[in-house]
Amino acid sequence: MPLLSQKNLPLPPLCDSSSRLLPDAQQRLDEKLLPRLGPELASNFWGLVRKLDAMLKDVFFANAQRPEANEARHRLLESMQAIMHDLSALTEYLGDVLATAIPSAGKKNKAANRDKDKLEAIVNRTFKVPINLVKHARFRLQWLECFTDSEMTTGFILGGIVEPYHHGPASHRYPGVAEGYSFAFILRQVLPSYFRLCEIAEEALVEAKLFGPIDEAKPVGSLSLDLALLQTVVDRLAALPVRGFPNEANTRVPQLVLKDHALAVGTQFRLLGFKAGCRFSYEATAVNGQAFRIPYWLTAT
Repeated sequence: MPLLSQKNLPLPPLCDSSSRLLPDAQQRLDEKLLPRLGPELASNFWGLVRKLDAMLKDVFFANAQRPEANEARHRLLESMQAIMHDLSALTEYLGDVLATAIPSAGKKNKAANRDKDKLEAIVNRTFKVPINLVKHARFRLQWLECFTDSEMTTGFILGGIVEPYHHGPASHRYPGVAEGYSFAFILRQVLPSYFRLCEIAEEALVEAKLFGPIDEAKPVGSLSLDLALLQTVVDRLAALPVRGFPNEANTRVPQLVLKDHALAVGTQFRLLGFKAGCRFSYEATAVNGQAFRIPYWLTAT
């Protein structure tokens, strides 16, 4: 069972090892006005957990045919944008940390650029590109659901202007953008992506030999309330649908486990696709005098 976090805490190992940064490296970070790694990463982690908790509650209400469904959908899409922004901002922060802490000379400078590319590769397709299209190209997250008489999965596409006088999914204008994002897929990626970002940053700092000797183990503080919240999030992530949108079929997703205060990947499984005959419901932007283009895979169902 591969651990994501520390052995006795649900936080990334970098939260602890950052206290051992060599004084010169920490001084460079302080002079650049970059927040201390430990408190910043812990704040980011619990912020993501709280947002996931709220979203996983709303997923239930958004799927139901009841008056509060529309409000839940709006909250879900707004919270999804916030999570995309948080992970993109964390990527930039860790990139700045590496660029500042690691002296810029010759091979070390090349290594810092390589590690920055690694960080961006984790979040680009799923989180950073979508939120950048929202911020800079005026796209919006628009509700999309796929269902049969017995099953449903929900999520969104990025909708906006894809060519003159045509609105539609961003994939019509930017071929590298995913056709659709189901919550069954993307919400399961949030915490593993966070931990992978921290892991890459820590590996780079170790390689640059910027850590001092390991101190004695520190006692675990009182975390019962936060751990209870995290356990709820882990349980609700496990209860998400096992089917994604057609472009996500056979994509591996992690199933998280919280055990002895540590967060781990219990198993991985492939998302299932919907069979022919499933139905789609999609909220599109209506614009006078402009045509609408549907996702490519809807034309084949």
